[in-house]
Amino acid sequence: MHQAVTRLERGESELALAGGVHTMLSGRLLELRANAGMLSPDGRCATFDAAATGYVRGEGCGIVVLKRLDEPEADGDRIWGVIRSTALNQDGASPGLTVPSRPAQEKCIEAALARAGIEPARVDYLEAHGTGTPVGDPIELEATAAAYGRGRDPERPLLIGSVKTNIGHLESAAGVAGVIKTILAMKHGVIPRHLHFRTPNPDMDWDRLPLRVTAEPTPWPVSDDQPPTAGVSGFGWSGTNAHVVLEGYGISGAGPAGAGTGHWAAGAARAVAVSMPESVVPPAAESVPESAAQPPAPQDGPGPRETRFLALSGRSDAALRDLAGQYLSWLDERAGELASADAAADPLLSDMAWTAGTGRSHFDHRAGVVFRDLESLREGLRALVETDEGDGPRSAAKVAFAYTGQASQWVGMGETLYRSEPVARAVLERCDALLREDRDGASLLDVMFGRPGAAGDLD
Repeated sequence: MHQAVTRLERGESELALAGGVHTMLSGRLLELRANAGMLSPDGRCATFDAAATGYVRGEGCGIVVLKRLDEPEADGDRIWGVIRSTALNQDGASPGLTVPSRPAQEKCIEAALARAGIEPARVDYLEAHGTGTPVGDPIELEATAAAYGRGRDPERPLLIGSVKTNIGHLESAAGVAGVIKTILAMKHGVIPRHLHFRTPNPDMDWDRLPLRVTAEPTPWPVSDDQPPTAGVSGFGWSGTNAHVVLEGYGISGAGPAGAGTGHWAAGAARAVAVSMPESVVPPAAESVPESAAQPPAPQDGPGPRETRFLALSGRSDAALRDLAGQYLSWLDERAGELASADAAADPLLSDMAWTAGTGRSHFDHRAGVVFRDLESLREGLRALVETDEGDGPRSAAKVAFAYTGQASQWVGMGETLYRSEPVARAVLERCDALLREDRDGASLLDVMFGRPGAAGDLD
């Protein structure tokens, strides 16, 4: 993340993916860590506790997408948080791999705070490296207290915790796991419980330290004049120290987004262009006689869609039914926003259907709900939730539409498609433009739709 942020700041990259992945594929590495005394014999990360005897290895992955802030704002991206700064340094000479350097850790945190332009006392929470080793924990606590304790009100200690107590040490993915936990905690307004903290490490003078371990789910401290702010530490046993300062995005002083409100982070509204083959795009004006350069204006503009389709899928029938239940819960959480959603054209319902169709993976077990309004959507979802085991996945089939030839036409044919489907509209307008060019401006659409003054009879 430090390298990605640096490249973005220098303008060397427009977008960066940063993160890590860890899988345990070698028993030999497990053995080496155990022989070095790094691993907990009781299978728990008891970070900062008297029972801390080492860490537990975990598997996982995490990736974050990074952009310069003004660009995702302009693009309408979903923004989870802001990186105020990053810092990196190295322990240098130390007594050994498992003995970190307190001065180096402290300097790394100080450098990140200085680059962010943030006073230490302003930071609400620290996601600690926190491996849960008898040597490493006291050193990290002392370094953290020294860097973040300056100017801090004793009544407002720095909250501190480590995701390693929840999911183990993800090693190469541990840093990004801490970042993701912290950003989610900001959004939900609650810091998850730091597990296995019962007897504080007796080697530390806890009355002196301006720190409080989040041993219970803890509401994020609310401030009237600033967004939530946090630090995340990641210390490699090679001696590399990294620190990131994070800030909440779009979270006012009224409290963190999502605190008891069912809030879900959403990007800004944006128009989505319809993608059409070049063959159906209306010809350029210069290729049409001047008298027919523009098609006659329709009596009405495009109308709202009367129905929409919600595409659902899962890897099993049970997963599919569970997804339908999640959508019902999602609708319940937004009852206030949807109070006036009496049509499928409601913006929130439209966005939901569009995202489900174009922004989600489509698995083999599938279902769909055609809905006209909120109530018909709920009915369709409830029917899916209550359905017994389905027919199972089916192979995709080819689909063709066959249209009849002459003598099936009637005045008004295709007008509903023309008014509600952009692609159908573009095809008809292309045909209309070509026919007007050939027939001195006579409009096919006027005749098809029975408009006053139409030049000709549909038959």
